[in-house]
Amino acid sequence: MEKVKMFMSAVVVLALLSFFYTPMVQAQIRQKKATERDFAGLLKQSDADYNAKRYGACITNLRQAISLATGMHRRIILEAMPPAPSGYKKVPVQKQELDNPMAGAMAGSIGVSVEQTYRQVTGNGDIRINVTAHSPLVPMFEMASRMAAMDPNIEVVTYNQFKALFKKEQGGKLFVLQIPIGGKHHLEVKVRGMDEDTFFKVFNQAFVDRIAKALSS
Repeated sequence: MEKVKMFMSAVVVLALLSFFYTPMVQAQIRQKKATERDFAGLLKQSDADYNAKRYGACITNLRQAISLATGMHRRIILEAMPPAPSGYKKVPVQKQELDNPMAGAMAGSIGVSVEQTYRQVTGNGDIRINVTAHSPLVPMFEMASRMAAMDPNIEVVTYNQFKALFKKEQGGKLFVLQIPIGGKHHLEVKVRGMDEDTFFKVFNQAFVDRIAKALSS
């Protein structure tokens, strides 16, 4: 019995020693997501990487910087979107969609893309406002627009310095308004479930001016 007690005591001592002297395992460290405050740091690091011929790291940092700028620009454009017209409700754009890194990756090729949707409260109507900003594709669209303007089913609408194309599709149930802005932005509005007079009251000069101001930011 005495030997058993001595053995148990030794086990306890070893357990205590193991507890106090076992090296602590460092907790997992998660890399924080870049924020707008990191933008200058990302550019500075990109410059350092480029000068040191670390081109892969340079591209990675530049991509993060572009994603930050893209996300901020998309927020400003969304803030310029009109409130929901009577009979419609605005569909919130999810934060993860705003911070989607793919949007930053596409900014250099097709531009900054933003969509705001509205749903009819009672009915199947909807409104979709699409903005493509800083896009190299806009000059091609403007060329196509000049040709489309000769179509007798398309109406040219003037918003001060901007020329828009208005068309009724699906037997007059769908209204489509397309506006090139400043030679590098494109605004498109598609609406179902609204009469023509209300359409032009909602999507008036003030609406276009508000979007154009956001695009200039």
